[in-house]
Amino acid sequence: MERPPSSNPPQHPPHPQVARLSRCGALTALLLGCFGCRSPAPVPAGAAAVPNTREPGAPATVTGSDTSQAAPAEPGTAPTGATGGAASADAAGAGSSPTAGVVASTDGATLAADDGGLPLSGSFTGQWRARKSGDARDQDLYGILAFDVGNSGDRVTGHFLGRLSADIDGQHDADSQPVFGSLQDTYGEAVHFDLYEASVEVDQPFDAPLKLRAGRQIDYATPEYAHYDGLRVESRPLGGSKVVAGAFGGVPVRLYDATSIGDQIVGAWAEAAPWSGGRVRADWMHVNQDAAPSSYQNDLLGLSLWQRLGANLRLDAGYTLLEEESRDIRLRATWDDGEGDLMVQAGYYRLLNPQADFAYEFDPYYATLQEYQPFGQYRLLVSKSLTDDLRLDLGGDLRVLEDSQDESRLNHGYERGYATLVISDLLARGLDLSLTGDAWNSDDQDVQTWGVDFTWTPNAAWRASAGSSYALYKYDVAQDVERDDVRVWYLRLRRKLDSAWTVGLEYDYEDDDFDDYHSILAGATWNF
Repeated sequence: MERPPSSNPPQHPPHPQVARLSRCGALTALLLGCFGCRSPAPVPAGAAAVPNTREPGAPATVTGSDTSQAAPAEPGTAPTGATGGAASADAAGAGSSPTAGVVASTDGATLAADDGGLPLSGSFTGQWRARKSGDARDQDLYGILAFDVGNSGDRVTGHFLGRLSADIDGQHDADSQPVFGSLQDTYGEAVHFDLYEASVEVDQPFDAPLKLRAGRQIDYATPEYAHYDGLRVESRPLGGSKVVAGAFGGVPVRLYDATSIGDQIVGAWAEAAPWSGGRVRADWMHVNQDAAPSSYQNDLLGLSLWQRLGANLRLDAGYTLLEEESRDIRLRATWDDGEGDLMVQAGYYRLLNPQADFAYEFDPYYATLQEYQPFGQYRLLVSKSLTDDLRLDLGGDLRVLEDSQDESRLNHGYERGYATLVISDLLARGLDLSLTGDAWNSDDQDVQTWGVDFTWTPNAAWRASAGSSYALYKYDVAQDVERDDVRVWYLRLRRKLDSAWTVGLEYDYEDDDFDDYHSILAGATWNF
């Protein structure tokens, strides 16, 4: 899955860190993010989703195809193998910037019944968003509820994630609909509730060495993320190689597309750690989709490998086979000095064959992107701490189409190089400055540009950011929208009131080749 930085501030790539989120925390991160990319993700690194059309509560369509190369629409891509636990989210964290992103936390109190009932932990986030461009205006309200019942290690646990959205000013404004339309409009109603997960997990049912989960659920560890109503079973680790096997099956959940009870999604996997420092996983997925006038019976096979060499070098690779044809391959290597002073990461992704029309789970954006042509993408990042208060990030991206004649909207070849200088505790403790120089080269234009971010964190309760970022391309693949030469100015403010409450406020001004956009997002989160 994609892991590069958002095109939103700060523009420099963050030092890679692995965050362990609860299942609801991971899902909430997705909900507060925006649409991800078609499989394999077409949005190139450095490009981003069109923010004026996204929704703070919209689920990210996360694919498992390109974990290191393609850029997702927003930060907060789903971690794999999330497990139960408390969840929370930052207020106003609609995914519009890393400074207002979503985090998992156990700061909120755990609620438990006095009679010894199961504990309840989670979060509720309320958000108001207003947008304006010329005569077009839009206002929306969102409420996102995520909670876990029980604690990690309990015999029975439950998970819930849902979102209530309301279009305050309606969906029929002739000026606003073309500018601020979204997939939410496909429901044809101003107020709508989306249920993303409602499941129960049982550890060792009937004393069998298994885990069983039933209900509406999302599996991120599969080659393509699986969202379905059904059953999932997973064995406990067996033997010295810690072999784990599992299977799932049910009816696919397609929130923005009709789902027939006659459709099925099934899969099986096995993973193991057969040698020191290594782990392998093999997956099979099958989707039966009855979509008149065509129907689909598609199989996807995936193979993944992770290897640690010594204390400092990590390697990972992935390969998928779709309908007996090689689909894609990804490679990534990360080296760090073990002290946080120097990190080097190199990655490669290649779409091996044209991506044609398949079942929705394997290609949700065929209707807008049509056949997607092969490309290769290379990435390099070097991050070096020069002093205690100074860090330099150098990086580059190269995206090459197999045939230059295949270049089209939402599928570009380009070169990008950047350098970011991060100065910590500038003038005052907690005030960080990031300065970025960017150079872009594509067939139709060469651009040298810049980015800047001021972030002030005087204490654990306050965080404020201001700055500007640039993207050569911005995409919304769900609605077939591309904008070029986009400059964004932003302000972010977050205040943690206590262990349970966080409030936030964001403002974005975006200017592209054709228009400009204003966006305000305000929200509050209660962790419980």
